[in-house]
Amino acid sequence: MNNAISKLGKTTFIVVALVAPLLAQDQVQSNRVPDAKGPEVSVSAGYSFLSMAVPGASRTNINGFDANGTMDFMSRLGATLDFNYGRAGNILGTSHSAYLISVLAGPVFYPFEHGGSRFFLRGLGGVGLVNGVAPESPVDFRYGWATSPAFALGGGVEEAIGGPFALRFSGDYLRTKFFNFAGTMVPQNNYRATVGIVFPSNKWRTQPSH
Repeated sequence: MNNAISKLGKTTFIVVALVAPLLAQDQVQSNRVPDAKGPEVSVSAGYSFLSMAVPGASRTNINGFDANGTMDFMSRLGATLDFNYGRAGNILGTSHSAYLISVLAGPVFYPFEHGGSRFFLRGLGGVGLVNGVAPESPVDFRYGWATSPAFALGGGVEEAIGGPFALRFSGDYLRTKFFNFAGTMVPQNNYRATVGIVFPSNKWRTQPSH
């Protein structure tokens, strides 16, 4: 009888010793903290329209290309790097063309979203390169180019269009500088509108996996 009890005790001890680590392992796995989620990155490219101020003259319209990359660190906050190029020929009736190139970066804020639409505000800073003319009279012009610090303030909306793609519409006030006929650098108050295709869209990135 004592031998049977002794053997039962030993067997129970061995079973507990073998099963306990497995139970502990299962408990650890069930309570595992999910892996941290990294920043979400998207890219966009599309059409750009710019109403550029010409010192000493009326505004001129510039058409071009816009591309940017955005990294969202949180659901409502990210950062973007934007490249824009626009060009117009025969500016102010001259044979000279004009173009504006800007490279800007800065934070982007998403105040709210609804369905497949996400609205954003952004403030960007960087550098602008302007090539154009500065008139003194209907027949006298100064030609050249100038670089200067530039910044843009604006916002827009990103609209999911199916699959991993979305359309992004944006509008900005873009501040650059260019010289007048006397050669003095003066501010330019430009207005920019863009539309581009985004990949991947926010809707696609935030869908739960199955």
